Amino acid sequence: KQDVNGRKRPSYKATVVLGEKPTSKVVSPSNANGSGLVQNEIYPSILFHGPKFQGIKSVKISGDRLEAQCTIPSGTPAQPLALDLIFQSALILAKKNRGIASLPSNAEQIKFYKTITSDTEDFVITMSKEGGSNSDVVWKLEYSMQDVKGTVYNEGRVSIVLNDTLKY
Repeated sequence: KQDVNGRKRPSYKATVVLGEKPTSKVVSPSNANGSGLVQNEIYPSILFHGPKFQGIKSVKISGDRLEAQCTIPSGTPAQPLALDLIFQSALILAKKNRGIASLPSNAEQIKFYKTITSDTEDFVITMSKEGGSNSDVVWKLEYSMQDVKGTVYNEGRVSIVLNDTLKY
């Protein structure tokens, strides 16, 4: 599309569909199996985000499944960071499973149920890769974001693009 001065501007499209509230999904992170990483291993080696966007405290990975323990750092806009943490989690899963870098590609669907605020206690992102092969260039991932009591904030499907020419 063009703006009033005739310059081309990107345009975006979203469809809002009101749905039923999901049932609680209680997650017991301490019982999660698989390899683990903590924050000081994640951000200097896998992700490059600055302190205000370092909301992942730890992750557990088992095959194509990830559980991330998250928090909102003080002074950070809560909702934008929470949504970014979904993609950060996906990038960690790809790096640990394939050993290569990836970039966010698409938020195919996000169902919002409850807003995350700066007062939100720690929360959990669970994520799993949808079918396909680990060698695929595009990964589609289902995720859920909930508090430790099982209240779901949002859930949906995102995709990332893996590329072995990207450098960290």
